[in-house]
Amino acid sequence: MSKTVLEKANGFLGVPLMQYGVSILKIISLVVLSRSLSADGYGDFSYLTTVVTMLLTLTYAGGQTITLRLFSNSNYNHDQVYTYSVRAGLYASIVAILVFPIFIYFSNTGLPNLNIWILLVSALLLAPTKIISLVHNAFNKQRGNFVKVKFSEFASTLVFIVLVIIFRLFNILTIESTILLFIIQSITLLLLVMNKYKKDEVSKDLRTKFRKDFAKLYPSGLFAYVVSSSDIIMLGLLSTNVNVGYYAVAVRIYSMMTMFPASINMFFSSRIGNNEFFENGEFAKYSRITMSFCVLSAVMVFFISEYIIILLSGVEFFKSVLILKILAGAFIFRSASYIFAAKWIHLEKYSFLSTVSSINGISNIILNLIFIPKFGAVAAAWTSLFSYSIGFTINIYLLIKLKPNSAHITDYFLIKNSDIVLLYNKYVKPRL
Repeated sequence: MSKTVLEKANGFLGVPLMQYGVSILKIISLVVLSRSLSADGYGDFSYLTTVVTMLLTLTYAGGQTITLRLFSNSNYNHDQVYTYSVRAGLYASIVAILVFPIFIYFSNTGLPNLNIWILLVSALLLAPTKIISLVHNAFNKQRGNFVKVKFSEFASTLVFIVLVIIFRLFNILTIESTILLFIIQSITLLLLVMNKYKKDEVSKDLRTKFRKDFAKLYPSGLFAYVVSSSDIIMLGLLSTNVNVGYYAVAVRIYSMMTMFPASINMFFSSRIGNNEFFENGEFAKYSRITMSFCVLSAVMVFFISEYIIILLSGVEFFKSVLILKILAGAFIFRSASYIFAAKWIHLEKYSFLSTVSSINGISNIILNLIFIPKFGAVAAAWTSLFSYSIGFTINIYLLIKLKPNSAHITDYFLIKNSDIVLLYNKYVKPRL
């Protein structure tokens, strides 16, 4: 692949285009699984896989952000940063695996024993895989090499989907076989990202820096996950698997929507430490473009949500329509959180990240505990909308407090004519 092609692929619009390439595969996965497993079965699968991710987050929250920041610091050897980040992550994955049986025992999930053992195997394989892939991605993000970041995800997802379709054709696609395929996907990802690890000696200064920053960022990473993903866990504990299934279908589509701002966050990540980019208006300009696109996407999804759900998952999941409409509103506020996160990480304002995420997470948990038992999946969607809107309000307050005389909120969120001209001249005109 030529250097010119790589530069375009790693640019502002190239990043989300690659991300949406991965999302197409996930849409195929959603269609096949939701139509094959039913609402109850799809709820089971979503619950099981979310549990594994939750355990990792409980032990390594914020680890990727620290790694990304250390990679951008010229004072530290990159090989040492990579080595220690992977080592710390592997320790965290061991803790996650040990916590798993305790969680299953106290959660009283009522899952069949076979599913519990399959989930345990998933945890054993996915824990180190996820950690190593996070470090691998941070390494490439800092260099702006997003092609490598997405390749491993694309390849492992493709393997999963091909096997899912084959199992479906032979009529052997069940909840148990789907989880086994999920394990195969994890192994594929592990094989793709393992090639970088070296046993380098790590300086004491680097170890100290990592541990201090980890302590500061842990609440941020933990509660960010609570707001974005714990709804499925709480629905599984407080409601029925059918409700989990309805919510999971809507959330999968919602997650695909968030791929755009998340991809732009990757673009921002490669420029962390670049004061000129963040302070001369470039960051604000790309933030405005991003938010304008996200608002338009949310409005569109709100009005066509019924058609999306029925087309992808069938009439059995019609109750997911209202959930998706509510999450479309949450998407606007969540998109803004990616922009604020990039800003705070660049400024090393980890306390800002932790404050916002902690308030979001605590409010989300409390509201879910109150309303999920009575209103089910719809309540989980409303609490997500409320939590992200609270986070948005706090971020605005912190931005004004940080720069009371120069922080113009509209500079980050309302698109200008010059932005449209920029997009036209840079991405449209050269192709005419």
